[in-house]
Amino acid sequence: MATESSIVRFTNGLLACCGKAKREDLFIDTSTGKIIDKTDPRVDKALVVDLAGRILSPGLLEVQLNGAKGVDFSDVPVDNIESYASSFRRASRGILEMGVTSFLPTLVTSDAQTYRLSIRDLYGQESLAAPIPAIRKITLAPELPGMLETIRALTHEYGIICSLGHSPATYEQGLAGVRAGATMLTHLYNAMEPCLHRSPGLVGLIGAPETDLAAPPRERPFFGLIADGIHVAPSCVRMAWAVHREGCILTTDGTAATGFDLPDGTYEWTLQRKVVKKGEKLFLEGSDTIAGG
Repeated sequence: MATESSIVRFTNGLLACCGKAKREDLFIDTSTGKIIDKTDPRVDKALVVDLAGRILSPGLLEVQLNGAKGVDFSDVPVDNIESYASSFRRASRGILEMGVTSFLPTLVTSDAQTYRLSIRDLYGQESLAAPIPAIRKITLAPELPGMLETIRALTHEYGIICSLGHSPATYEQGLAGVRAGATMLTHLYNAMEPCLHRSPGLVGLIGAPETDLAAPPRERPFFGLIADGIHVAPSCVRMAWAVHREGCILTTDGTAATGFDLPDGTYEWTLQRKVVKKGEKLFLEGSDTIAGG
């Protein structure tokens, strides 16, 4: 049973709820992690936390995180299992201070050995005999040969989420991917063809009419969206939200640099590449391309 000291009252702040910021108190039973009603008699002796006007919101469930706090999830030592697992734990703890309470670790496009080693180091040597259960989501380009069959197998036989992205696919090719079982788009707008009025590309799938999704019956895909004002223009964020708000999933697509306030300069990036930081933007070295598309 919870003791009186296990109740925490958050006061003097705004609660992010149902798309609005409400000025009211919030009571949490820290022994269960659950919100309790203000009429609960235990709240009279609750520990008080003064938010000093700040906004209190639910934690971010991050579905695409390539690294954080100096840790690149795709940088897997060949012969040091504990080193990788330790670094992973350090990153996991570090992102808590940024409001991330759950996350799906993701690997950038890498060689097969990197995938195998990351699964081994996080799930144990025995997992290599059947690594599929450790995989939750894969980004695929639907226009590539054999990819539709791959999507069907991954979704129907293994329950893996297939997300379309890093692809110049047309709308029709993307639609074929959705019909095959893909249910998501990887960081909408980035690393895909721009949405034109007669050639909407993958972006157009968030507005697909019911007639396009009727056979077999499918839903419009969910989509990740990097809403930092840099990767995607605010007006495009608003359009995506207006078209398919139920499918919008905010993501950072964060890298090892996530969590650091870095000065301008050149830094190591993933896969032995480098990036150049100028103000709020990161560019691939020697180009004007924003890192991450």
